[in-house]
Amino acid sequence: MDHWLYEANPVPGCRDCTTAARKLDLAEKAGRQTERFELARFIREHRTHGSNAATAEKPGAGRDAETVTRPLLHRGRRVR
Repeated sequence: MDHWLYEANPVPGCRDCTTAARKLDLAEKAGRQTERFELARFIREHRTHGSNAATAEKPGAGRDAETVTRPLLHRGRRVR
């Protein structure tokens, strides 16, 4: 698998990114590739990242940590 799919740069101080980064580390250690991809994608696409960072709301606003900690679903199936 391409390494860039698992790259993610959490926003410092963002509760959601911190939670996702911690889960990403655990998924990597456990060898759960799909979960790693999903979490890395969440961090990359988090609305406080990228070109809209200057206009984004306060980090962690809107999507709370619970949203990140819900079971990941892939095609309607729970991902471990």
